[in-house]
Amino acid sequence: MILSNCVVFDGVDFKEGLQNIYIENALITDIRTYTHEPHSININGCIAVPGFIDIHTHGICGTDFSYSFDADADKFFDNYVKVGTTSVFPTTVTMDPDKLNLLLSKYSKIKHPAFCGIHLEGPFINIKKAGAHNKQYIMQPSVESYRKITGQYENIVKRVTIACELDQGYKLAGYLKEHNKVVSFGHTECISDEAYKAFKAGYRLSTHHFNAMPLMHHREITVTGAALVDDCVSCEYIPDFYHVGKEMLKILFKCKKPENLVMVTDSMSATGMPDGEYTLGDSDVFVKDGLVKNQSGTIAGSSVTMAKGVFNMINAGFNPVTVLKSATSVPAKVMNLKKRGILRPGYYADINILDSKFRYMFTISKGTRID
Repeated sequence: MILSNCVVFDGVDFKEGLQNIYIENALITDIRTYTHEPHSININGCIAVPGFIDIHTHGICGTDFSYSFDADADKFFDNYVKVGTTSVFPTTVTMDPDKLNLLLSKYSKIKHPAFCGIHLEGPFINIKKAGAHNKQYIMQPSVESYRKITGQYENIVKRVTIACELDQGYKLAGYLKEHNKVVSFGHTECISDEAYKAFKAGYRLSTHHFNAMPLMHHREITVTGAALVDDCVSCEYIPDFYHVGKEMLKILFKCKKPENLVMVTDSMSATGMPDGEYTLGDSDVFVKDGLVKNQSGTIAGSSVTMAKGVFNMINAGFNPVTVLKSATSVPAKVMNLKKRGILRPGYYADINILDSKFRYMFTISKGTRID
């Protein structure tokens, strides 16, 4: 396969001039200056970018990941690829440990090319910042409790969100680091002094920054402010303008370097579906105009896709290179993914085609066109 006449964003920057991308056996084999290729897919000067990588998503197209025991897993991941998300870390809510173990068991057998591993968002969160999570199943963070809930399926877990102030001696963080898991902090009430200690202990990624975190104050910036000024920490952001307003996102983009910004959707089962009633874990949620809330009025995930998030951010005036990196190469680096997030020979041919306004058009997934 050849994609010709492309403006190429390679995951780092825009390449100068129009390019052709050559693909064979699911890999990019070459990127060269544009010349006419009679049997190519000519995209007429549209933009080729790496496939989007979502490291925090709860569901899509009517399927709630946490309760997808009977769902068709291939179809579930296909629904992400169809909207440009070619690498997915499906994310659990705080749930019954036995059901969690059953879920891990199912997905330990899944080999879909978009599936990269599971993110546990809970149960090790602060009950005072539970948000839409079920407080009944919240646990004190410990190595013992983590090993108990993951059992023999620990290898499929690639990331765990923890209220870092509850991790005594940061023992769970240490264990997770030793086992090559990404340790993130979220649903937390951590103050700044504790936050800096947690960062040194391995907490290097913020879960949906600003949301389910303490407010910053001019005498106590809390973990929320500490993460903004510590260059060792990367921050997730949700690009729907409901979770975080545009002005606050401007502050985030001013404070953090491009390599420390990670776009995520925090999407749930209503994504790609009409407004109405859906579920997030074992809770009923309601969607109106794309805004998701539970019965108490708390925001409960989003209904945005990565492709829509990229479009939203760039067309709201945010730097296109920074936004695109936050959806491609940065999450790939944060999650230690190989051959993803970059358009370069030897990397997977996961490519999204966008129009001149950065509106999503179609996807190449491992060398196969997906419309």
